[in-house]
Amino acid sequence: MNPQNLPKTVGQCSGCLHLRRVASARGSDFVLCRRASLEPTFPRYPNLPMSDCPGYEPRAAVED
Repeated sequence: MNPQNLPKTVGQCSGCLHLRRVASARGSDFVLCRRASLEPTFPRYPNLPMSDCPGYEPRAAVED
């Protein structure tokens, strides 16, 4: 699953470095915040759409 294909309705998470897209056996997609494994103050599965997250890091900044 490619994170770039997420709908904009996901909010800020759609462009975040810490995003991991998870698919269930029934075909549902979920957004997992990998930052939650390092910092327990972040929810593993945030309520969407996320409009302002203090842990947001743009994915493109790291890929360059």
